Amino acid sequence: MVAVMKQMGRPPEHETRVTFAEFRPCERLTLTHVIDFLPDVKPYESTIVVEFFSAGEFVRMVVTLDPMHDEGFTKMSADGFTSQLTKLDKRFGPKSRDESTQPVVGRISTMSVGSGVER
Repeated sequence: MVAVMKQMGRPPEHETRVTFAEFRPCERLTLTHVIDFLPDVKPYESTIVVEFFSAGEFVRMVVTLDPMHDEGFTKMSADGFTSQLTKLDKRFGPKSRDESTQPVVGRISTMSVGSGVER
């Protein structure tokens, strides 16, 4: 992602502002992200909803992102977010019995952009 941003002539990092709009422990987290860092794009808000569903000893996490101002940035946002989520797979994903006695947490199962379009 850093390489893509550099190719586009954009900084690879920027400050961001997020508000916790809803917090229901172990159920739902809603974040409102202010998109005010893109040149020539009027600032707007984008919502990220994270829902957690218990499934025995596993938890299913569903992430829904609002579409951005155009398809290219929506794809870049989803790809970047997916990349971040895979770090959870590495941290909490299945381990051999020799490595840990903790239960397997499982793989992130669903991410969508907009109204239920699964990625």
